Amino acid sequence: MLILLPLDILDLSVNNITLSSSVIEWLFNSNTRVVELYLYDNQFQGLIPNAFCRIYSLKVLSLHDNEFEGGIPKSFSGMCNLKTLSLSSNNLSEQLLGIVHNLTGCANHSIKELYLDNNHIMGLFPDLKTFPSLRILWLSENQLSGTIPESLGKQFNLERLHIGGNPFEGVISEAHFSKLTKLKLFGFQLQPEG
Repeated sequence: MLILLPLDILDLSVNNITLSSSVIEWLFNSNTRVVELYLYDNQFQGLIPNAFCRIYSLKVLSLHDNEFEGGIPKSFSGMCNLKTLSLSSNNLSEQLLGIVHNLTGCANHSIKELYLDNNHIMGLFPDLKTFPSLRILWLSENQLSGTIPESLGKQFNLERLHIGGNPFEGVISEAHFSKLTKLKLFGFQLQPEG
C-alpha cells in the first residue's frame, strides 16, 4: 500500500525518467500540492505536456536539460502561482512571441524567473511589458533576431538579463537601460560570424 505524504518539494532530477513513466502518470493524476517540482536532466522528449498545469500549487517548475521540442503549452497561461520556469537546454523551437503569448493569462503576472537559454527559439524580441514581475530573463544561445527593443528598458524589476549568442542587429544604447535601476547583471556576447 502506497501512502502519499503532502510534499512541498519534489526533486526527481537526473533519474532517466521518461514521459511514459508511472512516476509521471502518478504526478499528473495525484492532485498533489507540490510547490517546487524539479525534473531536470531526465529523458523527456517531444512536446511539453499540458498536464503540468493541473498542479495548481506549482511555484517552481524546473525542466531544463531534457529534450523537449516545440514550445510552451497555452495551458501554462493559467498557472497563476508559477514564479520560476526553467526550460534551458532543451530543443524548443517556437517563436519567442508565441512563448510570450502562451504564458499570457495569469502566469505572466506571477513569473519572476524565466530561463529559456540554449534552445532554438526564433523570432524578434517582443515587448515584455505584460510581465511586470520579471526579475531574471535568460534568452542566450538561441536564434533570436532583429533589434533589441527599447521597451526592454521598461522592465523595472529586471535584475539579471542574459541575451548573448543570438544574431541580433542594431545598437544597444542608453535608452535600453535608462529605467533598469535594479539591473545587476547583463550578459551579452556577440555571436561569432560564420
